[in-house]
Amino acid sequence: MKGKFSCNKYVNKIKQYICFFLFVPFSLFGQDYVVNGTIINEDSLAIEGANVIIKNFDGNTIAFGASNKDGFFNVKIDSGNYILKISNLGYKANEQNISLKSSDLDLGLIVLTESNTELDEVILKADNNGVFQKGDKTLYKIDKFLNGTEENLKDIITKLPGLGINDNGKITANGKTIDKLLVDGEDLFKSQHQLATENLSSEMVKNVELIRNYKDFESVTKNDNTGVTALNVNIKEDFKNKFTGNVEAYVGVKDKYKLNLPVFNFHKKIKFTALTNINNTGESPIGVEDYFSLIEGSETKSSSGDSEVTFTNLEDVPRFVIAGDKVKSRSNKFLSVSSIFNVNKKAKIDFYSIFNNTNQEESFFRNTILNPSLEAIKINEQNLTTEANYFAALKLKSIYRFNNQTVLSFNNNLSIDNTNQNNRIENNFDDGVQFIEENYHPKKTVFNSNLSFKKNLNISTLTSNLFFNYNKSENDIRINSDDAFLDLDFENNMFSIDQNFYKDSKEVGFNLDYTIRREKTSVKFFLESIYSNSQLFSEVRNQLAFNNDLTLSRFSNTIGTEFTFRINQVLSYSLGVGFNDVYNKFNSEPDAVNYLDVKSSIKAVFSSNKIAKLSYNYSNATTTIDNLIDENIIKNYRNLTINENVLFNDIFPYHQFNLSQFVFNAKRKSSFIFNSSLNIKNKSVNNNFLNASNVSISKNVVIDKDKTFNTFVFFDKEFKGLPLSFSGSLSYDFSEKDYFQNSVKSIFKNENISSLLKINSTFKNSPVYFDIGYKYSKSIFYNNENKSNLLIAKPYLNLNGNFLKEWSWNLNSMYNIYRTSNVERDLFSLSPKLKYKKKGSIWEFSLIGDNIFNLTNQNIIENIGSANVLDQRVTSILSGYVLFGVKAKF
Repeated sequence: MKGKFSCNKYVNKIKQYICFFLFVPFSLFGQDYVVNGTIINEDSLAIEGANVIIKNFDGNTIAFGASNKDGFFNVKIDSGNYILKISNLGYKANEQNISLKSSDLDLGLIVLTESNTELDEVILKADNNGVFQKGDKTLYKIDKFLNGTEENLKDIITKLPGLGINDNGKITANGKTIDKLLVDGEDLFKSQHQLATENLSSEMVKNVELIRNYKDFESVTKNDNTGVTALNVNIKEDFKNKFTGNVEAYVGVKDKYKLNLPVFNFHKKIKFTALTNINNTGESPIGVEDYFSLIEGSETKSSSGDSEVTFTNLEDVPRFVIAGDKVKSRSNKFLSVSSIFNVNKKAKIDFYSIFNNTNQEESFFRNTILNPSLEAIKINEQNLTTEANYFAALKLKSIYRFNNQTVLSFNNNLSIDNTNQNNRIENNFDDGVQFIEENYHPKKTVFNSNLSFKKNLNISTLTSNLFFNYNKSENDIRINSDDAFLDLDFENNMFSIDQNFYKDSKEVGFNLDYTIRREKTSVKFFLESIYSNSQLFSEVRNQLAFNNDLTLSRFSNTIGTEFTFRINQVLSYSLGVGFNDVYNKFNSEPDAVNYLDVKSSIKAVFSSNKIAKLSYNYSNATTTIDNLIDENIIKNYRNLTINENVLFNDIFPYHQFNLSQFVFNAKRKSSFIFNSSLNIKNKSVNNNFLNASNVSISKNVVIDKDKTFNTFVFFDKEFKGLPLSFSGSLSYDFSEKDYFQNSVKSIFKNENISSLLKINSTFKNSPVYFDIGYKYSKSIFYNNENKSNLLIAKPYLNLNGNFLKEWSWNLNSMYNIYRTSNVERDLFSLSPKLKYKKKGSIWEFSLIGDNIFNLTNQNIIENIGSANVLDQRVTSILSGYVLFGVKAKF
């Protein structure tokens, strides 16, 4: 938004203080009325810091104010007739007559149009380092950081101070993943950052804004400390109000191919994207974090904040999501369609969808040791896994703003996941080989619906949600073998078994938050009621002892309050308490429990870019129906699971401590972030492992020790006068948890340390640019006194540049080291790219190589440690490829 960074950040504050002392005494006489409104520009973006002056017809100033970050202003005056003048540098002043008789006056939306003065020139005279700071907003003039080799948004972000892309494809600000990615102010891509960073071309991007304490279209609160960080990518005018995009087609050796078709339309009222990707190179647009964000869907959270904990089981996740490049082959067909329609200034419709089909093959040899602390059982398997997955996610959200104080939204999310997975296993014994084939058919349907109402009541805010969540999962398993397994009796030597598994849960609830704000204090009162019903059914053909038919109903009520007090201009303290009353019914057995949640924090805000926080939470988790199965459930050809002593009315108290700090200096182009957390569970759920030669039974048990600790440090600096930027991160994670081996108490510990150091060149004009770095991680696993480890080191050097104006090139190289206590595997990866593009042409030609020294599948070493298990694997990874591609813009 032009001109918004050119004003002194203290001017409006000083004016407001002067007016406060000048005009407050007059409010003691007569009847005061309120004049309010919201100031926006022609693109419907809020204008912060606009001057609001009310004069009488003699030209004397009666009242004065300024708009906040949402463009909202609120001025008190006595009844009468006045002249209202609204102005802001870079915009034409808006002047109108107003009349107050016997009520407040709401002027609604006031649109300021830009003047002919181009304020960008004024800004550049004030500062030429390309980063401009005003309050919670940081504007990057990207031309200051680019050198012409950038192809997409990802290449831009990695060159901006404090910003980056992590290994999961998420955009980070000062080392922390941002909450929202906006394109021209709209949340088009939701949590799928990779879709935006790899498909928005660099030539489309005008500039980039980092917004802290972001407020969206639904926000009505006047509290400026939302804690939400957003990155807004502004699009150039040349790419607006029309369909733009490109068609990319690639073919290569060994029948490799890729087709990419991104289409965009950035209109004032409608913003639309459609992204198509078809390939057999192994690229997958959906990662673990993306998958969970798509299937969870519901934006409803417990009012008390942290009163529920979900025990996540990655075995329920499709393999294509978590396998990464550790697959022998993968083909993918992907389509994403997103559209946001601003019906008018009060209504908005937001639609988002993903359709994905993946077929992949995995191959690995595993050497597993069970009972590492007792009499060890060794398993040697060769595994070949094929998976065909169909996944779809649909989101539809409607928002209506009655006025600036009242918002109603209706959000619906549906996801469908259908997988067919086949495992072929050769189980090698000392005296022979057993052949097993496992077929799994998991299906999952998740639907969430949420109706939300928000109302701002001058010094208070009311928020209420009515929600419904439905989750259904099925997993039919068929296992065939040439020998007995699971210690079962088979008739006529027909070593085959079928299990039908079904689980669904329904949840309906209501919550209400009411927050009262004063100058130094705020008090929130909250209540929530949730009714849930879960059913779990399993049966195994010809095995009656394996049948489960369970029902768990739960009716929970939460009531509590949270108090925040601002000690001074820097420090604030918060304390919250919630009381939970839970009524459970498991099958036909009822019971009731109650417990308290407590959370407190002290926060120091020296500025919007220098914040420190210390917090403590005490809460309780409750059991799920998965913890309560009373007959064995088959997991695979040698693993069963059942409950031992977990009760349906158990609660698991836990403590959370967190210390964090971050500092960002836009002028010095440096950032620093530190975060450390400790989680201690007084009670938790783990397993009692009973292992035999051809069966392992995992029994759910209550344990006393379960704690985790992690800390993270990040630093980023661009040197003044030196064309280099440096960034580094260091993280350490530690966990310790009880478990049982054949009913003998044991301890599992896990330590992980990882770091990243890198240096980037920031030359403005150079034939060669470089990015050099070193990635390191080491994981250590302890089963009592038994120890295993995995070290991964990845030094890398990336080079890129231009020559003859029409040619650009990239050369990415990495040396991969995988090392355990007894095995080491080294791989060298080289990925070149050569691109030709004539200036002014819509055509572009590319020759792309990825890991070209490994055009056949190579193997890496994995060490996967968990309670009771030491598991070392030799795993096939994706082969490299060489592609020739043509790209046409439109």
